[in-house]
Amino acid sequence: MAEQVVDGETGYLFDINNNHEAVEKSIYLLEDEKERLKMSKNAFEYQKTQLDWEQIGNELLTFFKTLTAKLRNDSTYNG
Repeated sequence: MAEQVVDGETGYLFDINNNHEAVEKSIYLLEDEKERLKMSKNAFEYQKTQLDWEQIGNELLTFFKTLTAKLRNDSTYNG
């Protein structure tokens, strides 16, 4: 997914092995409407010219399956 995200502009990159970093960045965007809307707009503009939706869908599905499996195995995660 890194090739589909411009870190800090269209989203945030994080280490796939760091579940807490992913959660922290997600919470930050949920709580900061101005930043969330800015990134959303930037991501929308970026995707119109740079991305293939079938490829994105497959990569997101793989990403979320991996993240979910890691969270299930993380004994410190209380979700």
